[in-house]
Amino acid sequence: MSAVIGTSGPISVAPVDIDLNETVRSFWRKRLVQHHYDFYKGRHLMKLPEDLRTYQHVIEACRPEMILEFGTGFGASAVWFADQLDVLVGGGKVVTVGDHRVGEDDDLNPLHVAFHADERVTFVHGSLLDPKVVKRVHSLCRGKRVMISEDSGHTVETTSGVLDLYSDLVPAGSWFVVEDGIVDDTNGLSLWNSTGVQPSIKAFLASEKGSRFAGHNLATYGITMHINGWLEAVG
Repeated sequence: MSAVIGTSGPISVAPVDIDLNETVRSFWRKRLVQHHYDFYKGRHLMKLPEDLRTYQHVIEACRPEMILEFGTGFGASAVWFADQLDVLVGGGKVVTVGDHRVGEDDDLNPLHVAFHADERVTFVHGSLLDPKVVKRVHSLCRGKRVMISEDSGHTVETTSGVLDLYSDLVPAGSWFVVEDGIVDDTNGLSLWNSTGVQPSIKAFLASEKGSRFAGHNLATYGITMHINGWLEAVG
């Protein structure tokens, strides 16, 4: 995809080609390809704008003091979440857990320096399944109104693990968002092989720990990556 030149320089992502005669499914799949090339504040951010907008509604509604993210990636979403807390609820903290060190191979990159210097963001390096990580995250989140975004391995092991190990941190009225359930779609939407995200969500909701959550399919703006992954704590 080639960049489009705007009034203040190159736009980082090319627009989707529109065919008014194509199906919604075809358009949706184009958007899935496009989101691989998107950025936020210079950092690679692979999330659909529609899902980011839904996140804004959820954040504004439940007003978390802390957003706990699994799957740090390039750090873009952690910074985005911190910015949304500033704008929508007047501030807050982000704890982000990743199994690789952001910018480890390029510690002179100003984006990586800024990420690690951001006092709003705490980076926890390690596996979300590691008992030491579980203990540290609970210590950081204790006493806070927490919202969770799970965007890690998208396997049965990681999805089931994060739901089992961390759902106790989400109080009534807040949310646990399990991303990328689209990988298990059987209607021709997914670009990927099924990995078990949606079955893991279904099993969790049927469990004792999951009984206090209500699952929603919040395709608020028509398309979403997070099919059946918007879990509201109702008890």
